[in-house]
Amino acid sequence: MIDQSSCISDWIFSGKDWFFATVGSAIGFIVGILWARFEVRRSFEERREPVKNELVHALNKGLEHINTAKNILAGRALPNFTLDVSLLVRAIDRASEFISEDTLHELDSARFQMEHASNKMVNLYHASLTCGVGRTMEHSEVRSLLDHFAMIENSIRDAISRVRSDTSKPVPPILPF
Repeated sequence: MIDQSSCISDWIFSGKDWFFATVGSAIGFIVGILWARFEVRRSFEERREPVKNELVHALNKGLEHINTAKNILAGRALPNFTLDVSLLVRAIDRASEFISEDTLHELDSARFQMEHASNKMVNLYHASLTCGVGRTMEHSEVRSLLDHFAMIENSIRDAISRVRSDTSKPVPPILPF
């Protein structure tokens, strides 16, 4: 039979050893918290720029789609595609951690306007199938769509400059100290 009392070390009963174990644990705890805070900040800053660049890329893709649609309209034809905003939606979602609420609202407004213009394009295209392209091209909605494109382009350009300069969202805190 094994004596269970021999499994317990003598240091458990020593006040001096308890003190050093407690101090060592406290130092380890403080160093661990400080290291975690440093790593969270470093990781946050490391991810911020690539995500913002992805967002700028998505906004530039939106401008490319609008320019393509404008070129088609300039050739007296109607675009038969929608403005793809899915890339922008994903980029906004990823960037929400890194940019301010005001910039997010501006981006969401630009996204909404792109979807709205996309729906106008689809409606005009469907109208051209029933009325003919020539009659549809003379419709006031085509002029309205071009004006809408100009407004969206300005909005996107403003959003791009705002995203590039936005650093207002702070690193999330780990602990309140």
